[in-house]
Amino acid sequence: MENLLAQKVVGNIRLSYILIILIIILVFATSIKIMFFAPKVDVYITLQLCEKTNLYSLTNCGRVIKTAISEIKTGNLTKSIKITNILETKNEINGEIRKNILLNLKLNADKKTNSLYFQNQKLKENSLLFIEGDKSSLQGVITRISFLPIANHIEEKIITFELYNTRQWIANSISIGDKQIENNETLIEITNKEVKDAEIEATDSYGNVLKQKSPIFKDIKLQLKIYAERENNLLLFKGKEIKIGNTLEIETSKAEFSGIITSII
Repeated sequence: MENLLAQKVVGNIRLSYILIILIIILVFATSIKIMFFAPKVDVYITLQLCEKTNLYSLTNCGRVIKTAISEIKTGNLTKSIKITNILETKNEINGEIRKNILLNLKLNADKKTNSLYFQNQKLKENSLLFIEGDKSSLQGVITRISFLPIANHIEEKIITFELYNTRQWIANSISIGDKQIENNETLIEITNKEVKDAEIEATDSYGNVLKQKSPIFKDIKLQLKIYAERENNLLLFKGKEIKIGNTLEIETSKAEFSGIITSII
């Protein structure tokens, strides 16, 4: 009787061990499946990068590491990433310039236990993401994550745009009603134009600096209707910030020219 009881106890212990081993194997197999066979999902993120100039110390921002901006613009970073939009802004702090770059990216991410991963990094807003490309690498701060393409809101703005010390033939090539059109969509329309003689500095026989009207150069003041994108609280046109003091490049069917934004309505 005692032998039968002992055998039963031993059998129960062996069965418990077997169950424990099976549970361990199941957990291990599940971990391996999650690690190596996680389902792939398309996810859209905005990644903020920074490029420092004038030795500006970067804080709260990613860095462009061994990556030229021109290379990013070609979309040649890596085959697993699609760059859907590139936005550039510049900030001046204490006389030093920082260029901010916002990339809208489409990533083919791994979904593991209700979290998203890319190149073994968890995707989370306000966290750093390091991307190892085919030829170069970069890191940035994730500012937005979405399962839907990031759509920019289009706004109509009236801006004043000025060109200084411009040749007469350029002034003659610009007319009210001229438009910049791309893909059958009007991006810019010139609604008003003022032209005056540019002022140049000259010195008299006594060395005094005088201002006088130039017989050659003109100053041009244009009013433009522009359709810009609203992205991350910034107003942008073709990836560049619409801001007083910034340069804007315009291309109509008659001429290409650039000037300074002096007001925004």
